[in-house]
Amino acid sequence: MGRRSLPSVLASCRRPPGPYLLHAGRGQGRAVRPDVPRRAAGRLPRRAAGARALDGAVPGHGVQPLTHGFPWRVFLEGDRIALPDAIWQPFQNRRCNLEVCFPVRLGDLFDFPYREVWPTLEAMVDRIGPDHLLWGTDMPFQNRFCTYRQSRVWIEKYCTFLDKDSLGKIMGGTAARLLGL
Repeated sequence: MGRRSLPSVLASCRRPPGPYLLHAGRGQGRAVRPDVPRRAAGRLPRRAAGARALDGAVPGHGVQPLTHGFPWRVFLEGDRIALPDAIWQPFQNRRCNLEVCFPVRLGDLFDFPYREVWPTLEAMVDRIGPDHLLWGTDMPFQNRFCTYRQSRVWIEKYCTFLDKDSLGKIMGGTAARLLGL
């Protein structure tokens, strides 16, 4: 596929039905409709639009990119993440994969070992499968909120609901499969 920026990769994706776009400039990508103000982009039913915007395949590539997970802050309700059922629909397409990178996204809100996100990770494993989840650090930015070691330990040591096989897939097995290693 060659080295391409996220906006150019997204521009080459098959567009979904509906007027949704993915805004990938300046900061985190998020779903917006061209006819609504950006500040309203996080409200249902538009919350799941970002996932729908990436529902097609990148031409010539066998997997579907979805980087940095969802816009997690949009789904915060107090000290928990409340995901709507619609958020899981794109993952019926088995080419769709999701990064597990909570410390860099929510590390300023939740302290190590990020107990508040454990139920969300467990839901991701149940709904998407560990073979479609990829641990990531977003180095060097993760250092804003935790050390590299903490970015691994929160999932490897504290998420005891993960069996050895699931943990292995999330922590590198899925990436190896996607890269054909």
